[in-house]
Amino acid sequence: MGLTLTLPVHGRRGLDNSILSTHGRCPRLDLFNYHLCRSHRVRNYPIEYGVAYHAFRETLELLYIKWVVEDGQTLDVAMPGLYTLAFAVATKTWEDPPLEHKKGYLDLGRLRKACEESFRTWVDEKKQGFYKIVGTETAFELPLPSGRLFTGRLDQILEWNGRLWIRDFKTVGRKDNWKLRYNPDHQFTGYIWAASQLSGRPIDGVIVDIVYNIKTKGPEFHPTLASRTQDDIDNWIEWVEYEYDNRERCIETGVWPMRTSSCNNYAGCYFRKCCSLGSWRAMEEWLLERTIWSVWDPLEPEREEGLPE
Repeated sequence: MGLTLTLPVHGRRGLDNSILSTHGRCPRLDLFNYHLCRSHRVRNYPIEYGVAYHAFRETLELLYIKWVVEDGQTLDVAMPGLYTLAFAVATKTWEDPPLEHKKGYLDLGRLRKACEESFRTWVDEKKQGFYKIVGTETAFELPLPSGRLFTGRLDQILEWNGRLWIRDFKTVGRKDNWKLRYNPDHQFTGYIWAASQLSGRPIDGVIVDIVYNIKTKGPEFHPTLASRTQDDIDNWIEWVEYEYDNRERCIETGVWPMRTSSCNNYAGCYFRKCCSLGSWRAMEEWLLERTIWSVWDPLEPEREEGLPE
């Protein structure tokens, strides 16, 4: 028997990797997070740190285009202003986590260190001509073979030795074998497919710029590469269409099954207590009391609705 929903749902023109991957992991979590757009009320400081770092890198590129490429300033003259303004934009709404918070080390000082170190590397890249940036924070909405839409945002599209690559910035708090972590990875395969559709050119892969932080160390920078074959992309398309089919079936039938093997992922699912209540009426009451309406659209991130308290 399917769920009878009384909470508002969010209609979407297309789906991004986060929605499709969440649905594959647990359709019930997709229902809560993306169909009903419910988010817990507490602030997520690692995400806020990552958003600020992304804003710094994006603003650097936009200012460089305006001041150096278009207005003709030299990089040496523009450098102090570039850093100062980009950091100001990134920290415009910044608030440090409480000292007693387990992520309290992700404070303004730790963010400043990451931005300063990445700025030095960025200046070297510009002076030595390592990369030519051809797109930054590029939003896309592209038709799949079925005609349904796949959406997302690319941090950067760049040329490296005459070949096109994607560059993606990651802020993480867990040490990993980065080569294995991102090979395979649906997000990056989808990005490669999307960038190829947008550019009409082959994409060699993804340059992953990882910023690693834990309480006792960081920021550390760990760049790695992720490449894909045409077979990888074909398999990804099959996966996307498969998850799309499953999600549309859930919407049509009202059946959003739990995958209880995922309940303990990422230190435990926030909605586990909600799922254990049994009746949908009780679950809706729990959602209204403990969560907020929160929508993020990769095509229009500045119009995000609903922020944690």
